[in-house]
Order: sequence, then structure tokens, then C-alpha cells
Amino acid sequence: MKLVHFYPNSLNGLTKEIDSVFNSFFDESTRVNTERKSDHNWQPRVDVRETEDAFLLVAELPGISKDDLKIEFEDSVLRISGERKSNSEDENINVLRSERVFGKFNRSFKVNTRVNADKIEAGYENGLLTITLPKSEEVKPKSIKVKVGK
Repeated sequence: MKLVHFYPNSLNGLTKEIDSVFNSFFDESTRVNTERKSDHNWQPRVDVRETEDAFLLVAELPGISKDDLKIEFEDSVLRISGERKSNSEDENINVLRSERVFGKFNRSFKVNTRVNADKIEAGYENGLLTITLPKSEEVKPKSIKVKVGK
């Protein structure tokens, strides 16, 4: 008897192939969108970086107005929330395919190092939200000079 590894994810490829064959019988206008509709919470992609003086958080938020963003810092937790609104609410438009994600999002980050909350800054450009959390003076690295002799 021989054991064979079973990979359930390999069935996804088979399912996509079967869908592709089935959909090839229909032209583009009659094809049904089998992708999931997103009118529930989603999570934007975020990079968190650290410099000697601050933490930098960069979130991908294309298509979101800065007026639809909310940023809070309380009890060492940074919260970012907002909503990407769909622009295809017109009843006269038949959406054939929609792969973009819409709806509300909420992200929270626990900051384990003391930061200067009064100097937190946020900027938003080209769909990227950048938040700078300056470290508190007492947690920044300090150089200590060694004296030689008396």
C-alpha cells in the first residue's frame, strides 16, 4: 500500500477549469459573475515600518475619499476605519463583472512602545494613507559617551 498526499486546494484549479469550459459556451454579455459580491467588511493591506524616531504605517486605500477615513489613537491602539463606496449604484447600468471590494473596513494596531500622541500625523496621497507615530523621547535610543581616566 502506498500513501498519497491529498491537497484539497488542488480542487480549486479543477473547479476553475470546469467553469472556464462552461463559460466558453456563452458570449461575454450572457456570462454570469460567479465571484463573491463584497458588501461586507474587508481589510486593506498595510505595511508597518520602524525608524529610530517613529513608526510608519502605510495603508493601501485606493478609491476612498479622505472624508470617508477615520483615524483614532487611544490606549496605545491605533484604529483606522472607513468605507469604499460603490460607484455603480445606477439602476440603468448592468454590471457584468465586479472584482473590486466595497464596503466598510476597520483595522486596529496595538503599539507596544510609547509614542507621542500629540505629534501623530497622517497624510493621504494617490490612494496611500501614511501615518507617522513619533516615538516618545524616553524610548528613543540614546548614545552614552565613555570617559577615559578620572
